[in-house]
Amino acid sequence: MRRGAPLLVVGGAGGARIITGVLDTVINVLDFDYDLAHAVDAERIDDPMGTMTVEDARVAPGVIESLVQRGHVLARAGEYDVRPRGQAAGVSPVSHVRGAVSDPRTEYAALAQR
Repeated sequence: MRRGAPLLVVGGAGGARIITGVLDTVINVLDFDYDLAHAVDAERIDDPMGTMTVEDARVAPGVIESLVQRGHVLARAGEYDVRPRGQAAGVSPVSHVRGAVSDPRTEYAALAQR
């Protein structure tokens, strides 16, 4: 909610990794001004159990090298990892247009209807 009006709703699937997937999406919208599609699609880096899962095909090589130099153990997931998969719906604070998006990390989709 922003000033009493709906702004964003985000949910996900992916077990323990739901939290980071949802949080990443919320931060991308609120702090970095991403639109819904780019916020959900943004590359993910997650470390749920001591091995950092990285969508390495979309993360700059220098970032990958820096993580390895700092001692992180990486599980490289290519372009998309299978989870967490998120869906988001929201209202643009500028245009007031409603929108919804389903994560490209899955072959399943969501449908938004009026």
